[in-house]
Amino acid sequence: MAAPGDSARPLARERVQQFAVRVKAGIVCGPGVGEALRNLPPDIQKTRATLVDEKCEPREESGGWRFLYKGVSFLCPLIGYHNAENAFVAVVLCSQLG
Repeated sequence: MAAPGDSARPLARERVQQFAVRVKAGIVCGPGVGEALRNLPPDIQKTRATLVDEKCEPREESGGWRFLYKGVSFLCPLIGYHNAENAFVAVVLCSQLG
């Protein structure tokens, strides 16, 4: 699956940038999205929270998808790789916000 920041997906890149402009605190995203956000105008970059661009590598196993974050193993019991990515982003966000 192509990340929204891929050059093959200019509409998705534009939507990510439109979203980022409205965010007041914290953006956690997977690989590829960060590149789209780094290309925002400098005045917008300065007013936004630091970008966290984490790589997610879930693997399918019996009962769902497993991924690691900071040495801790998580199991997402939902069907679909995208759900594991979403769970990973939630874990990263919780870690960043404390």
